Amino acid sequence: MFTNFIHAPHGEMLSIERINNEQLEKELFRMGVTTQNIVYRMNAELDMHTVKIRHKGGDTVLSGGMGGKVLGHLEDNRIIPLTDMKVGEKGHIETVEGGKELHAAMKSLGLEEGQEFEMIRILPPMEYITLVNKNRRERLSEGMAAKILGKLENGETVQFANSSAGSNFVVEKVIGGENAQKIMQAFNIKQGDILTLESVENAPSYRLGQGDHFILTNKEGLRVYLKKDQAEAIIVSYADTQEELAE
Repeated sequence: MFTNFIHAPHGEMLSIERINNEQLEKELFRMGVTTQNIVYRMNAELDMHTVKIRHKGGDTVLSGGMGGKVLGHLEDNRIIPLTDMKVGEKGHIETVEGGKELHAAMKSLGLEEGQEFEMIRILPPMEYITLVNKNRRERLSEGMAAKILGKLENGETVQFANSSAGSNFVVEKVIGGENAQKIMQAFNIKQGDILTLESVENAPSYRLGQGDHFILTNKEGLRVYLKKDQAEAIIVSYADTQEELAE
């Protein structure tokens, strides 16, 4: 199926067919993005800053999409999303504004309403350079790394975002909604896979203008923030899963 980038689905593999804007084509080329490249459209929620909190169960990393839906009741009586908190602020989880998938994800992370916690870190966009099954290298965003649960070599269950460099990590499950599941499928990461964290690096990003943005990413970790008219100029193709099922 063909469409412009604005109407492309999140998390699907998209092949760039053409770019109907000569200047934009040149700018993307300088970033290493050309026709026939495979790219993805990132959900804006996944691009929100990731946070790390400390609670009785240990340290937990929450992606921007998750942290923005968890309301903390602070010591000064404010009730705000975790993504609006500052390092050092403390409180308890007041409520989770999400459906059953988010509540299930929170439970998997050992978090529940009423639980006390402290904000210990606000994470900038980072990429986890990861070896998959010791034969394939991928660059995972910090939000994606936070959604992968698994076991370390010592048997401890943690998020991949809390894994140590060089250690083998066995994937048990991916938490989160449909978009998170699609992204993991696109990266071909599944239960039983062995992930080895090699390093953590700053995520390269380019912002092409001000205002609302559509986020283009690729497997090399690049993030390009496109204005609406720029996104309209990028024509992509992708496999229509519903059509394939109907055949």
